[in-house]
Amino acid sequence: MTVTWRLFALFLLGTLGCSHGGSTVDAARPVDEGPAPSQEWTLRFAVSGARPLANLHLRLGADGRGELEITAMGTMGVAAFADRAGRFRGVASPDLVLRLRKAIGRMSEVDPRAQAAGMPPMAMATIFVEEGGRRRQYEIGYDDASQAAVPLLQEVLGQMTVPVAAVQVVLTAEGGQARLELVGLGEQPCELVLLDPVFAGNSARVSVDVLDGDRTLDTVSLSHDDLVKAVDAGLLPRGRTSLAPGARLSLPLPTLPAGGRPVATVNFMLAGPGPAQALAEIRTP
Repeated sequence: MTVTWRLFALFLLGTLGCSHGGSTVDAARPVDEGPAPSQEWTLRFAVSGARPLANLHLRLGADGRGELEITAMGTMGVAAFADRAGRFRGVASPDLVLRLRKAIGRMSEVDPRAQAAGMPPMAMATIFVEEGGRRRQYEIGYDDASQAAVPLLQEVLGQMTVPVAAVQVVLTAEGGQARLELVGLGEQPCELVLLDPVFAGNSARVSVDVLDGDRTLDTVSLSHDDLVKAVDAGLLPRGRTSLAPGARLSLPLPTLPAGGRPVATVNFMLAGPGPAQALAEIRTP
């Protein structure tokens, strides 16, 4: 064997992790995946829009503990919140948090001063990440990186289902007679407004669609005058009221047409700490 071929053979042995007469490289040694994710990491996810109404705010820590405020689900499509609104909490799994962090890391950071572009019509979905004293902002658009993060965000929302101060809408109907109830959920009372004595536009609005598959057979509504009569009769409270966990408020409904499946849409003001109020929209399953 010539000197040249001997050198080439030694080169091949070296690239395979071996040396003639020397020690071998441990092939089982784990590959360095970089530094561990920082525990000083906080995510804030906010969705707001008008058609369909969407309004939610999520705060998630590196340990998976999260707090969710939701008044309208919109197009986020998390079944657990189909019939309820308010404040919730939960814990996302470590694996899910890690996957979400990696997905967000592949998104393009945006300048908060710039006009957001590429958003779904009449909707805005924003992610804020605070890590190491720095705040980064991202917008959910139609690009591949954004769309990869959406199902992970939905999965996180689906794990924030423990009610803290929330309200559930329950519709029961039998033989054309319907009953609509608001039920308090959670650990604390939920503050809401069904009849605003000052601004009629802040009072509750209720409609019931009678469906046959995807076809609407008829729609009945609860008018503002109906609310006033219910309040005057002592059936409903006037102004801001506190709905304790387990407590129920019944809203009167007109007789429904026979046949079909009734689905109710209820809009009302959900009050927060202090004078703050947000419009809640709940559509029964």
